[in-house]
Amino acid sequence: MPGGLHCGFKEAVYVLHCFQKKSKTGIAAPKPEIDLIKMRLKQAEAHAKEANHERDRKKRRQCI
Repeated sequence: MPGGLHCGFKEAVYVLHCFQKKSKTGIAAPKPEIDLIKMRLKQAEAHAKEANHERDRKKRRQCI
């Protein structure tokens, strides 16, 4: 069964991880995968913050 984890910010959706569930039992993901997802979430947060900053900077330029 395919699955995925995603997060949404103000103007974007980031896909953090996709996987093919192989086990018929249990819902926990292996720790290395959880660590990878956490790292990607931090990267997505940083990217979204920078994108928002850049967008705000462009808007300020248009107002001048």
